[in-house]
Formats: sequence, structure tokens, C-alpha cells
Amino acid sequence: MIAKRKIEQWKELGELIPLSLQLQVEDLIGNHLQHLADSFYREMLARSDSKFYLTNEEVKNRLNGSMQAWIKELFTVSRRDSFAQFEKIQKKVGDVHARINLPVHLVLRGATILKREIYAIFTADKTLEPSFISAALYYCFAFIDYAMEIMSEAYSHSYDRKIKAEESYRLFAAVTNSEAESERQSKALLDWENELLFRITMGDGIEILPKISDSDFGLWFTHKGFYMFESEQKTIGLIKDAMRQIDRSIEAGRRAGEPEYQRELVRDIRKHIRIITLNVAELFNKQSKLESGRDDLTRLLSRKFLPVIINKEINYSIKNKKPFAVLAVDIDYFKTINDTYGHEAGDMVLAQLGVLMTQKARAGDYIFRVGGEEFIVILVDIKHQQNAVRVANNLRKSIEQEPFITSKGSLHITCSIGVIMHDGHPDYTRLLNDVDQALYDAKSKGRNQVVVKE
Repeated sequence: MIAKRKIEQWKELGELIPLSLQLQVEDLIGNHLQHLADSFYREMLARSDSKFYLTNEEVKNRLNGSMQAWIKELFTVSRRDSFAQFEKIQKKVGDVHARINLPVHLVLRGATILKREIYAIFTADKTLEPSFISAALYYCFAFIDYAMEIMSEAYSHSYDRKIKAEESYRLFAAVTNSEAESERQSKALLDWENELLFRITMGDGIEILPKISDSDFGLWFTHKGFYMFESEQKTIGLIKDAMRQIDRSIEAGRRAGEPEYQRELVRDIRKHIRIITLNVAELFNKQSKLESGRDDLTRLLSRKFLPVIINKEINYSIKNKKPFAVLAVDIDYFKTINDTYGHEAGDMVLAQLGVLMTQKARAGDYIFRVGGEEFIVILVDIKHQQNAVRVANNLRKSIEQEPFITSKGSLHITCSIGVIMHDGHPDYTRLLNDVDQALYDAKSKGRNQVVVKE
């Protein structure tokens, strides 16, 4: 419905503005593309809050041309046969802005700059009639606002996904060993239950026993567990309901001391404790599989957290002037291994490679399994390209010399590696695309080698 409504808005605007005026605007804007882009970036570069996202070199080499192309596309009448294409371009821009954390107020400020410069162009042309200028400015401003609307919607969706991934990573970092945490909370729950049963059995009463919501387990679940497993609302609801039932039973038990009632109390509480125990175990089991951020086979970081971590390193690099490098590593002829020796042997190779890569990495480096036999390595604080290449070649040689033990015997494998240094650009997708190209070049040049993307 949203897309349909936007199409209708598009058509209404086109029908409202005469085609002759749209074509004349296209010519006028087309003759001032360089001026509009130069004015835009000159002012944006002068702002202290935008310097982090823009550099003079980057503007000169790429962004200025991209801005001209975007403005031209916006006001080219003949390219408007497909609303979907126009919408796709604006969504892509919005996604990029979200990826690099470009504040929305800077995007809106950029739109204001363009409107001001377009106004200056039209009003400075003495050959234009006032009525034309008025209609043309309405047309131009409406199209810029329309593009901003689509961008903002895409930005919002992308930013929400990014925030959720970052929060998931924060929780993963806070609870690095879910198995140990699960054991701690199971013990805390068992200790509370044993204390309750002991007091009831000994006839000491339960007046001084904390409610389960106030116990060590209850405090953990309320302040940490609830947020760790926030996406599992159904299971969380079952645990919360069981805790409420237990606390109500305890409160009632404090007012009734009859032995028969105490026995009923024990049965009721133990029933709800079992519900809590089973569901907490289920939550930790799901976390270890879905939210731990670890690849099940290699125990390396999964692709899920690559955008979060690489964005973190980009921001650190830009702020602290400390370069980093990215390696794309791919096992050569891995399909042949699976076809010849079976997928079990292939899995054993991958698992052993994960261990080898971890052993060769420094403590601050990150290693991801991003595909079947493809890996990404982030080398932090690498000052020079030759250092990154040396690390890549050492890794390549170690893999080549390592005997990989499988159920079908020992195998020897090789790998191809692409290398790229971060050049200061804030969008991580550009970095990953470039290192993929370097890996492709290493494959096409014969494999078992390192290629640098300049």
C-alpha cells in the first residue's frame, strides 16, 4: 500500500506540472550540475559535524561526481517511466547513510543547500518569467522532498536493523560463555528451591525467604536475562508467569501454616520451578545456536556481526588515525574436497582451519566465517600495506604446510587471499567489495597466492 501511495503521489506531481516546464527545468539544472555539487560540498566540508564523514580527497575523487549524477537523475524527465528504479536509487542512498551513521540532520541540511542554490540559479536568470520561476521552484523542491522521504524511510529501516545487531553484539560480548551463565543460573534457581523446601520440611517457616523474583535468579532474569532473550517473548512470558505464581503461593503460604496446605504449596512451587528450569534451558539453547555470534562448525565469528565490528573498526581508525586491513580467505578447490572425500571430510577441514586461523591471529584481530569456505580477517592497527601482505602470506603458507586430518586420511589444501587497506571511507560495503575483487583476482591468477587491491 505504501509503494502504491508513493506512485500516486508521483503521478499527481507529474500531472500538476506541465511537461514543457519539467523539460526546461531539466535543461537548467543540467547546465549547473558542477556548480550545485561544488556548492553542496564546499558548505558541507566547512561544517565541523560533517568532516568525519567527508574528506576533501574523497569529494574530489568520487563523491562530487556521484552528487552530480544523483541531481541529474532526479530531474531527468525521460527516466521517469519506472518509479521502481527511482525508488531503488533513493533507498540505496538511505541505506548507505545508515551504514556510515550519517546523522539525519546533515542529510536534511544538504537538501536545504540544494534548494537554496537552485533558487539562486533560477532567480538570477533574468530571462525567466516570475510565474515560471514560482512553478519551477515548487516542482524542484517537491522532488527533492520526495526523494528525502524515501531516503528517510530506508534510513530508518536500516538503522533499526543496525541498532538491533549492535545490541545483540553487546549482549554477546557481555555474556561470552552462555554455557557457564546457564550453569550459574540453574544453580541459583536450585539453591533457592532447596532453601525453600528445607525451611518447609524443618517447619522453620518461609517468612524470611525472599520471593523468587527477589532471589539471585530472579534479579538476574529481571535485569539481564529479560534483555538477553528479548526476542523470545513467548518463552519469557512463560517464565514470568511461573515466577508470579510462585510468589503468590509463597505469600499465601506465609498466612497459612497448616501441614496439608504446606504440602500443597511444595507441589505447586516445584511444578512452576520445573516450568522455569525447562524454559530457561530452552532460551540458553537458542542463544547458543542463534545469538552467540559463533559459527557452529568453526567457532569463528559468524557473518551476523561483521557489519557491527567492521563499522566499529572504521570509526576507531578514522578517529585515531590508525589504519587496519581486511583479508578475504577462500579455500582452493573446496568443492572437489567435498565431492571426492565427502562433506564430513570437508567439515573437518573447515573446523581445523578455524583453529589454525585463530592460532595465527593476534588477540585483537577478528576472524569470521562468511560463507561455505570463505573467511574474512580484520587485522587491526596495521600501519603499512606490506605488513598486511606479510601476515596474509604467512597465513597462506601455514595453511599450505598443515596436514588436515579427516576420516578419509590426511589432506593438504591451499587458499587464495585478497588484501585491502582501509582508505578512510566510512562505508564498509565498499571495503568488502574491494577485498572480494582482490580475492577474485587471486583465484583467476592461479590460486594459492595473495593479491592486493590497490
